[in-house]
Amino acid sequence: MKMIRYLAALGEESGEQHHFLEELKTVQDALGAWHDWEELSKTVEKHFGDRVNCPLLLETRALLAARYAAANGAVMALFAKQAIAALPAQKQPQPERSPLALAKRA
Repeated sequence: MKMIRYLAALGEESGEQHHFLEELKTVQDALGAWHDWEELSKTVEKHFGDRVNCPLLLETRALLAARYAAANGAVMALFAKQAIAALPAQKQPQPERSPLALAKRA
């Protein structure tokens, strides 16, 4: 994610680019928080994994799951926004013309 953000920063500056970079930073921060909790969780598991009801272990697992959900949601939101932005602009519906109006025009 960091590399994508850095590459996007090299593009032509615009309001759209600035907004996209902010979105990438939000996702990068969510992924970083998840990674940090994952590393902490590994350490806690290593030291307290043999204790079934250890409060620290239970809390760490819960927070890791929450950080994962937040990171996953941030990534999915970014993908959804970009997918919508990539869709071609839809044509505005044309008003229906009655056969009588078309005949008068002819």
